[in-house]
Amino acid sequence: MGRVVQEDQLLSDDRLAELLVAVSARASALAEETFLANLQALVTLLPDLKDRLLRLQSKLLVALVEDVPQAGRRLIELKGMLPMANVSAIVVSRPALLLDEEFNAIPGAVAQLRSLFNDKDLSRMVESQPLLLVEDITAIIQQLESLMPGVDVGERLKKYPNTVLQLQRGTRRLGPGAEF
Repeated sequence: MGRVVQEDQLLSDDRLAELLVAVSARASALAEETFLANLQALVTLLPDLKDRLLRLQSKLLVALVEDVPQAGRRLIELKGMLPMANVSAIVVSRPALLLDEEFNAIPGAVAQLRSLFNDKDLSRMVESQPLLLVEDITAIIQQLESLMPGVDVGERLKKYPNTVLQLQRGTRRLGPGAEF
């Protein structure tokens, strides 16, 4: 027979958010009050991020909160690179884009994408799949061409930007032993 859990024993989303913030604040180099103030500034900068807080890794949250001014500058830079795109939605979907490792890859990826697609298509594609901003588009297209001979892979990628996820998963999607 299953265990009965009283409703008052369950953690609400608000309580889970408080715990995440407390754990993240402790992991941060900032004082708790400063961490909370920076978190509020980050949520003001990216209001939709508030709905994702519970799904963010503490390490990612700490990195974003520790340097909110940099996050703001990078949002402005990203808007400059993608003027037609909803940059807020892109970043809320993939907050790690604001961190060094991913942000540094964006200009090259945007240049590759811009050489293949017009600004309207480019914006729609990266809004749908922000991973395109950090992946090597030339390699993705070559891989698609080898997997789908006779298919216009540019059109395929334009129509189905999430195709990049299937390539990224590769044989792992098939389970153990599928590596051949």
